[in-house]
Amino acid sequence: MTATATTRTEAFTDRNLFGHFFSPLDTWASHVVIIMALDGLRLNRKQKRIFLKLTGRHYKRSIADYLVTILLLMGRRSGKSVLTAFLAAYEAYFVDHRQYLKPGETGTVQVVATDRKQARIIIRYLEALFDHSPILKNVIARRTAESLELDNGIVIQVSSCSIRSVRGYTCVCVIAEEAAFWRSDESAHPDRDVIAALMATMATIPTG
Repeated sequence: MTATATTRTEAFTDRNLFGHFFSPLDTWASHVVIIMALDGLRLNRKQKRIFLKLTGRHYKRSIADYLVTILLLMGRRSGKSVLTAFLAAYEAYFVDHRQYLKPGETGTVQVVATDRKQARIIIRYLEALFDHSPILKNVIARRTAESLELDNGIVIQVSSCSIRSVRGYTCVCVIAEEAAFWRSDESAHPDRDVIAALMATMATIPTG
């Protein structure tokens, strides 16, 4: 079987891809609406009501045309780490970044967590997403404590909030996990400096 998904929504809901992890799907209704909005898909009336409740705005399909940076405010036990893992997995495996990478250059999907404990949780979710998929269970070519290298050459790197840990990569996507709890100006690694370092890793990757 060939692993293909034209949208995040398809990858999220297809049980041959990542849908097995999100069953029963109706318990993930809010997440589905978020993902469909990122894809610019048509929402039904119920989904539009959910979108309005989540965002305070009426849904327009054109929203996906100008989304470059996405900010999601999610509380405890809301499934944010699972959603982080899914978005990283989709970006790493189903989006073709080859045209933006030089020969021999490795593209990285960088996930930055608040600390090492949270980073380990996300890595475990990532492994579970791939390992329990009928189609994707063999796409991880190499595993370390902080990264997964896929058979398409893209690496998913999960690190704690540190300037040193995010430098030196060519990032095709950056996901900041629980950024509201990153360290303040009093820290050796202020949140604004980590964000600046992350933005520099994407300097050669188009954002529009």
